[in-house]
Formats: sequence, C-alpha cells, structure tokens
Amino acid sequence: MTESPEHPESTESPESTVHDSATATAEPSSTADSPGPARTALRRLAATHGPQHRSGRRSDRRRAGSRWALGLVLAAAVLATGLSWVVASPVGGSPDDDFHLGSIWCPRPVSSSGCATREHNGEVQVLVPSRVSETARCYAFHDDVPASCQGAVPEDSEIYSRRYDDGNYPKGYYRFHHLLIGDDVDVSALTMRAVNLLIAVGLLGAIGGAMPARLREQYSLAIILAWMPMGLYLVASNNPSSWALTGVLGYAAGMYGSLRSRGRRRWVLLGLALVGALLACACRGDSAFYLLVVSLALFIGLTWRRRVLLQAAVAAVVSAIGAWMMLGSGQSQAVVSSEPTSALSNGTRLKLIILTIPEYFGGFYGGERWGAGWFDVPFDGPIAVMALGLAGIALFIGARTVGWRKLLSAGVLAGALVCLPAALSYTQGFESNYELQPRYLLPLLAPFFLVWLRQRGGERLLSTPQAVLIVGLSSLAHAYALHRILLRYTHGLVNLGKDAAGWLPINLDFQPQWWWDIPISPMGVWMIGSLMYAVALVCALLLARRLGALGQEGPVEPTGPKEDGGQGRRAGVPAAGAPVMADPVAGAPVMADPVAGGGAAAAVTVRGQDSDSRQEGAEEASAGGSAPDPVISPGGAGGLAAPGAGAAPATSSEPVGLSEGAPGQGSPSPGERAEAEARPVEPGEWADVEPQWDPEIVAPTTADSGSASPTSVSSAACAAGAAG
Repeated sequence: MTESPEHPESTESPESTVHDSATATAEPSSTADSPGPARTALRRLAATHGPQHRSGRRSDRRRAGSRWALGLVLAAAVLATGLSWVVASPVGGSPDDDFHLGSIWCPRPVSSSGCATREHNGEVQVLVPSRVSETARCYAFHDDVPASCQGAVPEDSEIYSRRYDDGNYPKGYYRFHHLLIGDDVDVSALTMRAVNLLIAVGLLGAIGGAMPARLREQYSLAIILAWMPMGLYLVASNNPSSWALTGVLGYAAGMYGSLRSRGRRRWVLLGLALVGALLACACRGDSAFYLLVVSLALFIGLTWRRRVLLQAAVAAVVSAIGAWMMLGSGQSQAVVSSEPTSALSNGTRLKLIILTIPEYFGGFYGGERWGAGWFDVPFDGPIAVMALGLAGIALFIGARTVGWRKLLSAGVLAGALVCLPAALSYTQGFESNYELQPRYLLPLLAPFFLVWLRQRGGERLLSTPQAVLIVGLSSLAHAYALHRILLRYTHGLVNLGKDAAGWLPINLDFQPQWWWDIPISPMGVWMIGSLMYAVALVCALLLARRLGALGQEGPVEPTGPKEDGGQGRRAGVPAAGAPVMADPVAGAPVMADPVAGGGAAAAVTVRGQDSDSRQEGAEEASAGGSAPDPVISPGGAGGLAAPGAGAAPATSSEPVGLSEGAPGQGSPSPGERAEAEARPVEPGEWADVEPQWDPEIVAPTTADSGSASPTSVSSAACAAGAAG
C-alpha cells in the first residue's frame, strides 16, 4: 500500500500497516527497543512462519522445478545439435585429419604405441590403417567431389605414413583418444567426436550451472556469438582444436565466475577452471599460451582484495605452465626459425597484413576462404553475414556500459585477436593474414565476448525483441551452415538438377552419393539438428534470464551518475539504494519507490522473488571483482534510514558518496549475520553460501554496526538481488 504524503503516520488497515523510516524514528515500537537477540528471534520467527514466506517457498519450488526441466531440455537439445555435426562429415573431413588421426593411432612415444615403424628417405614412418591416412585424399580441396570416393580405400588395409606428431603438439590429446580406438576405423572416429562433444557439454554446462545467475546471460551469449558455426564444427570433430575451444573458454568462464562468487560456488568454479586449463594444455601449444592471455585479461580489470589472492596464485601457476608448454612446443620453434621469403618489402607486407585484418575476422565464422573441411566447405554469403551481424550487435550491447577496468580486460583479448595474427604473419614472411588460419585464434573470441558483455549491477543484456532477433538469426545461420556441410559431402557442391531448378537442392535425400550406415537420413539429421539448435537457444536464454523475465521491460528512468552505471532503470523496478523496511506482520521485506506517486513511498514486497536473486545480491565488490562505488541517498529518497536518527523528508534522489570514516561503515553486526544465515535455503541454492551483501545497496564495509537495523540491511540485499 502507499501512504499519503500529507499524513505519513496514518494507516488504512491494522493488518497491513507499513511504517516509513521517519515514522519508525518518531514512534519506535517495543520490538525496536528490545534487546538485539530478542529482536532477531522475533524477526526470524516472522520470516519463517509468515504467510508470505510460505507462498514464497511454494513459488521458489515451482521455479526450481521449471529450472530443472529447462536444464534437461537444454542438455538434450545441445547433445542432439552436436551429434548432428558429429555425423555431418566423413572420416578425415576435418582440417589435417590424416595427421591428427595418425597421431591418435600412433601417439608419442611411437615405440610404445604398438605401431610398426620404418625409416624411408631419412624419416620415420608409422603403419596405420589406410582409411586413417588415405581417406580424405580423394575429396580434400575438391568441393565438387562427394565423400563417396573413399569407398575405394579398403577397410582392412594398412599403409606407412609420415603424417603423425613427432613433437610439435602436446601428447595428452592423442594419448587420451588412443584409448578409444576399436576394430572399425569409422566407429572409432565417430566415438572420438562424440566424446569431445560430451566433454564440452559436461564442462561448460557444469560451469553454467555453478555460475551466479547474474552472469549466465553473458556466458550463454558469449558461446552463441563466438562458436556458431565454426566453433560447433570444430568441437564435434577429431581436431585438437576441439579441446582448445572447450579448455580456454572453460578456464576463462570458470575463473571469471569464481572471482565473482562466494561459498561453494567459488571453489567449484575454480576447480572447473583448472579442468579447462588441463584440456587447453593437453591439446595445443598455442591454446596453452592463451591461458596466460586470459589470466592477464581477467586480473588486470579486477579490484584487488585479499580474498582473490588464491585465484591469482592459481592463475599465475597455470599461466606459467601454459607459457612453458608453448615455448617447448614445435609450434613456437617453427615461428622462431622461420625467415621472411616474400619478395615484397617489409613496409608493403605490413600494409597488406593490416588491410586484411577485417577479412581475418570473417574467418572466425567461416568466411573469406576459411570454411570447414579442407577449405572446401565455404561458409561465405548468408552464413558469414548473419554471424558477423550478430557479433556486431554484441559489440553495441557491450558498449552500453564501459569503464576503464572493462576496457583493460577486453583490450587485452582484442589486442591478442588482432596483434597475434599480424605479428605471426609478419615474422613468418607472409604477405597477408591469409596463410594463418583463424581457427587458431578462435579460442580467444568467446572469452572476449564474456568480458565485453558484462553489465554493471547485473543488468539484463537483452530485451525481448533483441533476444528474439538473436535466436532467429542464429538459428537461420546454423541451419544454413549445417545444410551446406551435409550437401558438400553427400552430393558435392554442384548444381544438381540444374536443368530443372538451377540451384543447389534443398532435399538432401535426393540421390545422396555418400552417407553413414545409420537409420536416419541426411535430411533427417539436418531437420533435427536445426530444430534442436533453436530449442537450445531458447532454453539457454530463458534459464539465463531467470525464468519469465523476458517480459520485464518498460521506459527507462534517469538515475544518478553512480546508480546502475548511469544507464537508467526500468519503470517499476526499484532503484539501487531505495529505502527498505520490514512488514511487522508477515516479516516480508518492503521497498519504497521514491519515483511512484511524486515522492510517495510505494510499498513493494519482494519476499516471493526467486531464491537465486536473493542469494546472489552481492556483486563483484563483495566477491573480489570490480564494481561501482557504494552510494547512499539521504532521507527517504534512495537511502537507508538508521533507526533512532531523524529522517528528513524525501526531497532529492541524487546519490551521495560515502566518505571515509562516515557512520555506518563498520562490519555487519552479529545480529545481522545471524538473520542472514537464518534465512531458509530454498530449492536450487547452495547450502553453505555465505551471507551476501549488495554493493549497490550497502557495501560490506558500510553495513551498520549498531545504527542500522538488520532488517534494513538484509532486506536491501534481497531487494537488490530480486531487481538485478
């Protein structure tokens, strides 16, 4: 209910009376005058047995059930999408698959791999199945030749090959997949692809589940915008880039979330980050080096506190190991030993390299001659255009809130994406960036979007129309890309039926020249994969936006320079720092909106909000991350009123910064801690999460040590979590 501004002490109903801070000061109740423990016990009793608490528990249980259902649908949809990419190409269809499959069949040291060897023309060759080494030669680089030509390679024959790893790559990836080799080459290759997919889904899904809810939207968008279509293709392939993509993003997202979490989440995310680092170090030397780049990007924009020293130490060790592995790999030796061979001058080469950087970015999405396969599955045209358009949308979304810390973090990753290919192309004597494949730098793209899309105060990234646009464009581009790669290997990229239609056939089941011996047709794979990808996008965004938040929109109201990052807030959403009180009957937190009614306090209960929102009210300031300065507003206009002190009428809504040594900057009192810890753990919450303190309402160092009521502090944290 809303009190009359002319009679602030009047009430309309004894059962629903709400006192503002000024009334509470003028007429303190006997409860307010009672000792601290008794007052805390009464509040705890009201909070755990009130009618609003029971309805809130039921609502949270329903939401938890919906989350589990959506999570299961999301996992099934992602797996179905990934499996459609697993079977979309034949054995040997990924880049350099003859080399990587040969290295899997005969991992280092070759003498203990069980492979026979011979020396020919001064080089050691290994004996591998012919379908491992010779399968792709008949169709590689020839986009008009379907994969049916591999039928000429006998299944039980063997051949000596020099295409295997003799020290250029880490051996962890090859030795792991060597364990999956069976009697059938095709089944073994498909099993390895499926395992790579399961590793990616398991690790990244676990990180998404453990990550605070306020970070899940940017995490989901980072994967969607960076990995479609080339990331999906590589993750579901036999190429070591599968682990590079999964590992680098797993380390970046796990460490990013750990730095902004407390309690068990912090340790779970840190452990998952180490799993990602292990994958990155086990597959490629350059992906191990990217761990150093990611660590620098995450910690350079961090507000340093004592509680982040452990993560910093872990990141330092991981970065040192990654740099050491890169320096000791054959990839770095090739860069150091190479000499320019171009006839052009260094200045001309540098100019050409800089001019081709935009085209290099197009290669992240399969454009500009860097498509899937052996550069014979182009993703030019609508696929690259839509994918690049979505990336451009993400750049504008992230630019809504920009601070110097965010610029530093994103700048490190953007600088690596731009400067590394340019520097390598220049030192190796290339005349442009064309010779260096963009897939080598693709693992850094998703961490860049993860950092760039961060919004201050946990603000939602997308409105409903924006979310619909991203889902629609991404689903369309994905369907086009999956159809293109299926068409290339089943028919070849030729104008079948040219006399009748004159264009590439849509029906993949029309006289396919190649396909697996499985009960589902190419067209069925395309339809299932396309549909499940769209379902996965919808489920991911719904989960990230906390169930049903798609409709929370409205006009943006102006805020102070430090409030909500100066970006404004939606109508009807209480501003950060708004006065918070407690309902003496039900014990439900009540927030006053100074905007409604020309300054009248509009009572808004937040007890029924999602438990994740209440739990995660603390932003990076309480978890070691960067956050805006704590603000507090005077009187009843956006500030916290301390009991026992006179509260001035609400005359201004401008936030006022807290000065050093100001009253109310002590640590939370034992009563406040006890009340926060006494809140029942709702479904979906971690049982041992520490009490959260929202920096937008009151910073950890500004929680009152005797002058502010515990209800105000805890209710403020709940309210901020619900609004954020």
